[in-house]
Amino acid sequence: MRFVIYTPEDSAVDLNHMWLPTWLGMNPVFKKEVEEHVNPLLVGKEPTDEVLDEAHEEVIQFILKKFPGIPGLEGYLRAVEHVKDGADQNG
Repeated sequence: MRFVIYTPEDSAVDLNHMWLPTWLGMNPVFKKEVEEHVNPLLVGKEPTDEVLDEAHEEVIQFILKKFPGIPGLEGYLRAVEHVKDGADQNG
């Protein structure tokens, strides 16, 4: 799972805020800040796995820089990478 999601129907990459910690994912000001930070990095790029991985990493780094010193936050954010959605599962 990533903190960004590509929607082919809209040809858009959006913040996957449902997987963020609640205090971030439910914060419209924060969501706008992170989207304004990440969106310019995606302009003109195809939404390949590599590009989406880079955007995901950028979201994590943005959060860690904005909220330094929270013990365990990086581990919490990285744990999302191990969650698989239905499209990722074999069988």
